[in-house]
Amino acid sequence: MSKKNRIFRICAIIIYLILLIIHIAVLLLGRSWVLTSLLFYSAFAIGIVWLIKFLFFRKFAKISSSNKFKTIKYSIYISFVLIVLLDLGLRYFTPKYRSYSENNYGMFYISPFTNGFRNLKTLILYGENISKTIHYPANISIVYKTKDFQFTHDYNEYGIRERKNLKSLTKGKKVILTIGDSFTEGVGTHQDSTWQIFLEDKLHQTGFEDYIVINAGISDSEPVAELKLYETLQKEFKPEITIISLGSGDMLDLILKNPKKRDSYLTAQPFQYYFYSWSYIFRAFSFVVYDHPEIFMNKQELYGKLVTADKTICTQINKLQEKQLSQKGKTIVFFFPDFNESLELHYKFKVFEQLIDKLITQNEIMVCNMLDYHRQKQESTKDSLKNYYWPTDGHMRVSGYKLWSEILYEHLINSEYLRENGE
Repeated sequence: MSKKNRIFRICAIIIYLILLIIHIAVLLLGRSWVLTSLLFYSAFAIGIVWLIKFLFFRKFAKISSSNKFKTIKYSIYISFVLIVLLDLGLRYFTPKYRSYSENNYGMFYISPFTNGFRNLKTLILYGENISKTIHYPANISIVYKTKDFQFTHDYNEYGIRERKNLKSLTKGKKVILTIGDSFTEGVGTHQDSTWQIFLEDKLHQTGFEDYIVINAGISDSEPVAELKLYETLQKEFKPEITIISLGSGDMLDLILKNPKKRDSYLTAQPFQYYFYSWSYIFRAFSFVVYDHPEIFMNKQELYGKLVTADKTICTQINKLQEKQLSQKGKTIVFFFPDFNESLELHYKFKVFEQLIDKLITQNEIMVCNMLDYHRQKQESTKDSLKNYYWPTDGHMRVSGYKLWSEILYEHLINSEYLRENGE
């Protein structure tokens, strides 16, 4: 082998190893894509070839042994090429195996178990870790782009999607604080079309000009984190009314993004994830073995974890309610469905339905269930619901968030919460 070829081969090996290490690191942080699959499959093929050579052929220098090893080597490589082609076929021609992130962002698989990549990104760019601060870095803008839409989210000095100089804007006002996940933040709509903006406009139009509605929704959060954010903002704004919004996905978030493992990228993810994320062949196998393949659980195991999540949510709501009562404030729990739940007129988890029934019996908490609107109005047809939800992403459109505000407004008026706080 010439010196030039030797240098070329060494450089190729170094580049390959660097790419492999980078993709291993990114995988640990919760990301993978098609290049991850190609690199990992090739690494397996190369590793098996070298293992066979080390175990069976390193002591032999005969031509016959060398030819035999070459036959085995090429057979392994060909087998892995066929495996890669099968994997790519499943990836691009079998939609049911694609994850939410792959359907919406087109390229990357994003782990449902950890926010490691996003946290590292914000730590590098802004010096803050979202998992610890619970909110976004102050005074930044982030573009949310999916297959359905693209909107810019502007965050203020508190790291929430709100107006700047919020403290001065709330001076002399009665505050309605809203906390929740991406639906509360308003993913899927413009900054001036969140349900908080619509609710505030409706209040001002009907004689409640002294109220201001604060959007403290944080995308990808869950009830434990939301309570921590509430405790921070409660000291600042002393809200008369606090609205916490919950969807059935919050139960899954508590199960998958265990708050106790918020900063642990390795132990936060089950072992199966490290194959499921990049191997569509393993995904196909998971769809056969598990009732809920992406989270590697069957119905019975998931039910037990949902019951635990139910207890956690109740605990967080009770803590919030106690803090609200200590300053003579009110608590509203708003339940919202996704597209399929709106269509089927029930939430996907029976435990979640039971949680709603349980909270209704608590006199000091007002429960508002958006699904009741669809049940009463009988508007749950595919065509009508398309006006409320984005088809691929699943978040609400402007009309969906507007409906949210109208339902909440009616409950506020009927419950006389506004009048009580206006006395």
